[in-house]
Amino acid sequence: MGWKRALRVGTRRLELFLISGETITPFPYNDPKNFSVGHAAISPDGKTLYFVSDRPGGQGGADIWYSVRGTDGSWGAPSTAAQASILQMMKCSPSSSQTARCLSPAKGMPAWVG
Repeated sequence: MGWKRALRVGTRRLELFLISGETITPFPYNDPKNFSVGHAAISPDGKTLYFVSDRPGGQGGADIWYSVRGTDGSWGAPSTAAQASILQMMKCSPSSSQTARCLSPAKGMPAWVG
């Protein structure tokens, strides 16, 4: 009975929020009525935001996407990272470190990538 009740509650989707000092603003490409955006990592130079989303236009399911910060500080339209060679072989939570720990290896790949 409990799981049937949970199904009636509805889907809850993830969103990203950007924090600068005391200001919190939603990521401009959130669309919680249609898809999730979450599990973010930012590049060491602060210019590229990587995240996982099930938004349309990906390879299916949750894919890794990225958005590049423009010179005016705004984030550009997301692009799928599916063309990157390592991401073609597996899907995992993004990481800006040189070693990414894969949370859910796909296609028989190892759990660690260096």
